Parts: sequence; C-alpha cells; structure tokens
Amino acid sequence: MPALLLLIAVTAVWGVTFVQVKDAPELYPLFAFLAVRFAIAGVVLAPPARSRVRSLGR
Repeated sequence: MPALLLLIAVTAVWGVTFVQVKDAPELYPLFAFLAVRFAIAGVVLAPPARSRVRSLGR
C-alpha cells in the first residue's frame, strides 16, 4: 500500500509540472534550465543513495 501511495504522489507531481516543463525552454535558456532541473534531482536523490555509494569498493 505505501508503494501505491508513493506512485500516486509521483504521478500527481509529474502531471502538475508537465505543462511548466514543456513551456520552460521557451522562456529560459535550455542548458540553464536543464542544469537547474538536474541539480534539484541530484539534491533530492543524494540522501537515499548515500549508503549505497559508501558501500561501493574502490
């Protein structure tokens, strides 16, 4: 059940932001927009990935 709720939440966020993301390259420089978008994703995904990255060997 928690996985279903998480899937619904992700779908809702994706649906709300779809139009803004589609229109953004017309208003902002493309590479700057992509840099900000990937930076936000990296910050959001870094904490859950920290333990897996630390467990990797050299």
